[in-house]
Amino acid sequence: MALSYSSNKLLLFSLFCFISIVGFNLKAVIAYSNTANPSATCNTNLRTILPPPYSDLSSLSCSHIWQQKFSFSFYQDGQNVTTIVLSGKNNHQWIGIGFSRNGSMVGSSAMVAWVEPNGVSGIRQYHLEGKNMSKVIPDKGDLKFTTARPVVVAHGDLLYIAFQLQFAASLAFQPILLAIGSANPYKNGSLPKHINSTTTFIEFSSGFSSFCRVILERLG
Repeated sequence: MALSYSSNKLLLFSLFCFISIVGFNLKAVIAYSNTANPSATCNTNLRTILPPPYSDLSSLSCSHIWQQKFSFSFYQDGQNVTTIVLSGKNNHQWIGIGFSRNGSMVGSSAMVAWVEPNGVSGIRQYHLEGKNMSKVIPDKGDLKFTTARPVVVAHGDLLYIAFQLQFAASLAFQPILLAIGSANPYKNGSLPKHINSTTTFIEFSSGFSSFCRVILERLG
């Protein structure tokens, strides 16, 4: 029986994920998802929630990630500028999204956002120099921002985190770290230990908003 176009695309993308993950020296279980049935948060009109430029991107690709805990939207233009909107449940705990070279936490840079019980929000970049709290350094990292200011908005029971980054080259198959904290950051910027985390590989260059989610175990 001949494969359909969508089946061929699924097979090719899964093979691409497998080859790329092996290149990172990782053992993985691969799952594929697309936006054929977008979530309610993917259908949300961002113009009613976020300021420009995050509200003006009708071409955002969007999908559920991490067992549908979050909706991840992105747009990458021809100038290597990537706009990201991450939304998830607002439990008054920090939410972090990191960019890694190899899927590992150590050495990556992350954006961490939160909303205090009094409604005051915050967002900072952190450099993850190690796994101990003292090695997670606030206001340091390799992420380069555009003139668009990062924003955090609590809307209903969801938290929206939006920021825009300038890269030296366009993103393709990119390891993305996600984590949820046990509480909000301390006054000195230190992060309480995360209570859950995962690594997701996202194909930024795909026009189909294809996501390759992996359960990771470092070899050796």
